[in-house]
Amino acid sequence: MSVSVTSHGLRVGDKEVPLLSGAVHYWRLDRRHWGACLDAVVGLGFPLVETYVPWSVHERSGGSFDFGESDPRKDLGAFLDLAAARGLGAIVRPGPHINAELTYFGYPERLLRDESILARSARGAKVLLPVPPRMFPVPSYACDRFFDEVRRWFEAVARVVGPRLDPAGPVVLVQVDNEAALFFRDSLFEQDYHPESIASFRRHLAAKYGTDAELRSAWGDSTVQLEDVDAPRARSAREARDLVRLFDWAEFHEELPRMALERLRAILGEVGLGGVPTSHNLPPGQWAIPLSIPALERTVDIVGIDLYSPRADHRTLKQRVLFLEGTARLPYAPELGGGAPPWYPQLEAEDARFLLQASFAWGLRGYNLYMAVDRDRWVGAPIGARGERLATADAYAAFHRVLGEHGILSMRRKLGALVVVPRAYMRLSRVAHAWGPVSPSVLEQIGIGPEMSCIEESFGFPEPVQIEWVVALRALSEALERARVPFAYLDGDAGSDRFLGAPLLCVPSFGFQSRALVEKLERAARAGGSVVCAPRLPSLDESMRPCTGLSSGATVVDHRDVAALDRLISTLADERHARSSIWSATPRMDVIEREGDDGRRVVFVVSLTREPSTARIEGSVSTLVDLETGERIDPERVAMGSFQVRILGTQRADA
Repeated sequence: MSVSVTSHGLRVGDKEVPLLSGAVHYWRLDRRHWGACLDAVVGLGFPLVETYVPWSVHERSGGSFDFGESDPRKDLGAFLDLAAARGLGAIVRPGPHINAELTYFGYPERLLRDESILARSARGAKVLLPVPPRMFPVPSYACDRFFDEVRRWFEAVARVVGPRLDPAGPVVLVQVDNEAALFFRDSLFEQDYHPESIASFRRHLAAKYGTDAELRSAWGDSTVQLEDVDAPRARSAREARDLVRLFDWAEFHEELPRMALERLRAILGEVGLGGVPTSHNLPPGQWAIPLSIPALERTVDIVGIDLYSPRADHRTLKQRVLFLEGTARLPYAPELGGGAPPWYPQLEAEDARFLLQASFAWGLRGYNLYMAVDRDRWVGAPIGARGERLATADAYAAFHRVLGEHGILSMRRKLGALVVVPRAYMRLSRVAHAWGPVSPSVLEQIGIGPEMSCIEESFGFPEPVQIEWVVALRALSEALERARVPFAYLDGDAGSDRFLGAPLLCVPSFGFQSRALVEKLERAARAGGSVVCAPRLPSLDESMRPCTGLSSGATVVDHRDVAALDRLISTLADERHARSSIWSATPRMDVIEREGDDGRRVVFVVSLTREPSTARIEGSVSTLVDLETGERIDPERVAMGSFQVRILGTQRADA
């Protein structure tokens, strides 16, 4: 394989290529303007172009495919050749699910009329996705017939794209499917109850428990047996022991799309599209998505989260980027909003600018601008459909120039802490979801997290853990911010090596906890990390069996006692030298320092207010230079506009 993934982009042959791309939908543009559009992408400083390849657009009646033979706009090969002629690498996203604001999300309509491949609800009904411009029933990603159909589609794509994989052509990355989070119908008891999904669930249980006796012991049910056990179809838990079978279903809920991606990636390899790295994108969200980044990274090479937050929702944006920074192999946004569909709240030009620049300030190291070139069913791209640069284009070009000239993508933030996000608690929140069929991940996109969308049942614990863990997570995060300790979020599902090296590990911890997570925390404590559990140590594991780890390797604090929490974090930060060396003395200003291997430092200053103001930066810095304008700046008086992000070169006061 001539292409590999690095910590800050791609290595193509012997060349480092930043993972910065712009989305261009060739089939939606007049072919005569393809060249001008690609020239404009190059002009904005993108080394890569990205495109979906829509099944429904290319398939003709009778099962054949049109890749330019009849409609010149569908000539994917010619489009990729034009990109190569301009020195652009290419990212190809053949689905099968692509969304792209297409009717049926890019699936051929005839596929969705085949009842045998459709996902099923707990009552056996079709699972409808109510999205513009027309709702449709979603396919089951457990169905063999569905994958047979996908193979035919991938074979057709491979005939065009295969010969154009690097090094023979421009294609350096292939995305496997799109936002595989159960089509936003991801409430735990919504789907998928397709017969082949139930059979897969039984295999999952057999792999986990091995025997009927073990399953019966875990579930507390003397009648169940592996060969015909049914999936839970409603929440029926009153006490902790009742949760185990629901946790097994929630675990499978995450495993089902992962297995589907594994199958899809295998098919891509079998048809001739396996010669470059693969990627996948999670929908906007963090704690409510029924997907695990660490698990998916064992299936595809790069996993990212799509980012579309307006500037007013900067807290959510920061949380998602810090989750990527702490958890993902490469912090990457496969879609970062450059506009929006007309039926969604619009991202204004200033929203898009803040979204881009603040995301990189907080830790992003690669992105795909969705969209770079305007088209139907979209508003706000920086390049017009004829290749003309629009008003927002210059901001992208300037930002990319600064990133490249100063080596910012290879710089790192020195983390003083990791805030661990227990996957067992994420699953409990999905078990306890109170809004029925309304998707937890969609609610999270509009600011309604688990603490506002779960029932208040305690299941025998002292508090409703499904709500309180989010409160504890927020309290730990805010305490670290007050103590000026740089931190990121780490999925508890991550490998044990990811827990090593951070001075502090802070984790919500209640009456039960994943045994695997407890073991990772114990190992980190033995390696010298300071583990903080809030508010107590667990006594049970996720199977509700005794678990007494961490008894001597962690400090316990009540997250609701803010004074005690602040004292503990402050003490540990001093002991472990975990504080940032520079900080903002001005409210609602974020200061993030990054340093390269060569000792160069860059400071991002992020204004989190609509009002223009002046930031005062304190700590070990004496000289600041605006890397875009060259202006020399007094750290005591950094002029900041409304939601502005400035990138400043620094020199230490003690240098």
